[in-house]
Amino acid sequence: MNVLIRKFSPEEGLSFVLFEEIRDLFDNVQRRAFDRFLQRGASAGGELDDWLGAEREVFFTPHCELVELPLEFRLQIAVPGLDAKEIQIGVMPECLVIRSEAVPKSEGGDAKVLFSDFRGKQLLRRIAFPVEIDPDKVTATLNKGLLHIIATKATRHEAVEIVAAE
Repeated sequence: MNVLIRKFSPEEGLSFVLFEEIRDLFDNVQRRAFDRFLQRGASAGGELDDWLGAEREVFFTPHCELVELPLEFRLQIAVPGLDAKEIQIGVMPECLVIRSEAVPKSEGGDAKVLFSDFRGKQLLRRIAFPVEIDPDKVTATLNKGLLHIIATKATRHEAVEIVAAE
């Protein structure tokens, strides 16, 4: 199934709205890290553990693989349980950002959940490319829980010296 890709120009950046959403997510991490700090007695010395633990509570970091070929990059990202319409991809010449919110689906009716490791987390992953890509030539498909992205490298235009004939 195809996944919608939003292209951003270098002047536009990754969009003010996307930056606001990311800022809100990191504000949430900051609040959780502070709560963890208070829970352990507000003592110095564990701030990094508080922050990293809060990030793990908020973010889902999927396994991925980036392969470079002569004309393109191929990226695979494990996104189990997500539908194509739940995944947002923002593309710029130097990077792409994949974002989604994994919301667990609960049993309905009279079912009582006795145990569950499923929690809603944000998937937020930025992939930087070693050379620029062409945002107009990026495709993404979702198949059996794997997001496949193909990003064609930008063509380089060589400068050619022209000598005027006399």
